[in-house]
Amino acid sequence: MAVDVSCGWCADNLGDYAEGLLDYDLHTALQAHVASCSRCTRLVLDYRAIPRIVRRGTDCEMPHDVQSRLRRWLTMTSKP
Repeated sequence: MAVDVSCGWCADNLGDYAEGLLDYDLHTALQAHVASCSRCTRLVLDYRAIPRIVRRGTDCEMPHDVQSRLRRWLTMTSKP
């Protein structure tokens, strides 16, 4: 089956592509388009970077006094 992949189609189906949900023909067509399109290549690279960016952006340590208060509160509220 021949598939005509545009940049818009690529963007719309990027999630399914990244998760391996596209059938073989669609996956292959999208890969071929990405290989020949710098805009879509950048889109795929950016999409793949999202988990790393989120991890780095949320990688912080809770202050010890806040940890202590939270533990006390959880202990007090979890008792029947």
